[in-house]
Amino acid sequence: MTQDLEIALTQFGIPLMKAQLHQRTAYRQCALHGQTIGSKKLSSPLAALEIAALKREVLQVLKLQKD
Repeated sequence: MTQDLEIALTQFGIPLMKAQLHQRTAYRQCALHGQTIGSKKLSSPLAALEIAALKREVLQVLKLQKD
């Protein structure tokens, strides 16, 4: 997400998640091969950490997981 977009969203009171997914080759490879980030063939530790952080944050927002 660009800094301009982040500023605009916060000005409208739209909360942003702290977890961010960066533009990683691993995401494109997963889509291309029909795999997940956690699959052994397309192992990307940083991408897996990003997905895990996003999952935790979404579950917290939905109140399905405690801090």
